[in-house]
Amino acid sequence: MHRQSSMTRYYFHIFSGLIAARDHDGVDCYNEAGALSYAEGVIRELKDSGCYDDPRLSILIEDGGGKEICNIKFSSVPRSN
Repeated sequence: MHRQSSMTRYYFHIFSGLIAARDHDGVDCYNEAGALSYAEGVIRELKDSGCYDDPRLSILIEDGGGKEICNIKFSSVPRSN
């Protein structure tokens, strides 16, 4: 019998001092490591677009219960190229 792993909804809020963009939809991930990987991918994508190089930018990850998981500065994630 195959047992499905439950997923948790995580929210990825983009900050620049004050909240710049609050994530109201969220993304389902299996665990915190998956949420961290997803956030790093979002940061790379935004940085690669050339519009998000402000060193104050960060993504705050929250779980579905509102618990803060991690705050990742854009400057700590390299571009994908």
